[in-house]
Order: sequence, then C-alpha cells, then structure tokens
Amino acid sequence: MKKRIPNMGYLQRFLEERKNKPEVEEKPIEPWNKDFLIGYFLAETIWLTTLPTLSTSPIRSGKVIQVDEEDTKLHEELDETWFRDQSNENWNKLQENYRYLENKYLPKEVVYATFRGIETNEEFYKGIRCFLWNCDGCLYPIEKEDIIFEDNKHFLLIKFTYK
Repeated sequence: MKKRIPNMGYLQRFLEERKNKPEVEEKPIEPWNKDFLIGYFLAETIWLTTLPTLSTSPIRSGKVIQVDEEDTKLHEELDETWFRDQSNENWNKLQENYRYLENKYLPKEVVYATFRGIETNEEFYKGIRCFLWNCDGCLYPIEKEDIIFEDNKHFLLIKFTYK
C-alpha cells in the first residue's frame, strides 16, 4: 500500500501568506477595576442567598421556590413533549408555561441589603450584570433601569423587580 503524500503546495502557499502579513498588535487586557469586582462578587452573594428560582428550573439559586405538584406535572409534560419533537410550537408552549409559573410564584420585588459605602457607579452595575447574566439562572431583568440602588441611613438596598 502506497503512502499518501500531502499536498505541499497548499502548505507552502499558506506559509508564504503568513510571512507577508504584518503581525497583529495585541492589546493588553485591561484589569477589572475594584467597583466592577465588588459588583461581581456581591451579585454572586445575592444569587446564592436572595434571588429565587423555581423548583422546575434546571438552574437553581440558593433560594428555591417550590412549585406545586399540578404545575410541576404540566411543566414536565411540556418539557418532555418539546424534547421529543423540538418544534417551534412546542418550544413556545414551554416558554409560555415558564412565564406563567414565574408570574404565579416569583415575588414581584426582591431586596438585598448590604453595607453602606459602596459606590453604585457604572462599573459596579456592570459587575452585577456580568455575574447575573453569566449564571444563566437569574429570572429578574438586569438592565440598568431595572436594578434600583437605594442608600438609606443604615444599608445600601439593591432592588430587583420582576416584570
């Protein structure tokens, strides 16, 4: 059996093209600032202790709200139906059921109290949003206008409102 010899012409052309291209200047990674990191790690604490998820959700926070048996059964049936056939119609029914359960069980407002003295600037907000977006389980809106920072005499209150 003959050994196959690779096409060396392609490799030579590739190497010539690489040699003629200017090197791409890499930009140094800017370090995250302190406010971003405080927001990021505070959001992790909020996720683990305060923000609720539903027992029917595949991703769960530290605070799980138990969905009653009837709603759980319907949700599981819709999930199985979608998993078997994966049509847009079944996906839409499953999403409608998610919204129904969220509206029925989630508290409309969740408040987390932390120590005063944190600057609630743009970077702090970006840190909170970054963690809550990346955890994939936050059921509350995380746009800037949806998260309210309220500084009272004793605490910084961070409010999340379900819409």
